[in-house]
Amino acid sequence: MKLLPSEYKINTPTERWAITLTNYRLKIKEENGKFSNETSIFLEHISSIEKKHFRYKFLFWPIAIFLLSIPAMVLDYKFKLGRGELIFISIMAGISVLLIIFYYGTQKTFLSFISDSGSKIKIEIKGSSNESIEDLIYEVSIAKMNRINELYKFEKIISN
Repeated sequence: MKLLPSEYKINTPTERWAITLTNYRLKIKEENGKFSNETSIFLEHISSIEKKHFRYKFLFWPIAIFLLSIPAMVLDYKFKLGRGELIFISIMAGISVLLIIFYYGTQKTFLSFISDSGSKIKIEIKGSSNESIEDLIYEVSIAKMNRINELYKFEKIISN
């Protein structure tokens, strides 16, 4: 990343975060194959920071129904010695396991930095603790506050 005159890095990208924070801007670089995307927002233009957890909520009820029906079928099977019921119970248990794996496997947490113009820097958070996420949000907030104070001082000097 090339820095602007009098710009310096506050935070450098790591394996966990693909975000670079400087005293002027916040930048993300995403690479996938041959192509790379870069998004940059000047700190004074960040209007909000959002941490959002995503999951397929509609899967909860099918999972609950399948899991609650298995004990009923097992109890019913004790009194009926048919092979068809055992196959049906096995299929229901297999579907329940697949739904549970899909439900927990598709949960994601995103951190978004939204500018006042509507552009957004959005990253998926994988394996990060809440503390490290809060630290990043805090660093960005402090850098934004310092940048706004710097611009205010500069504007005061020019207006005098």
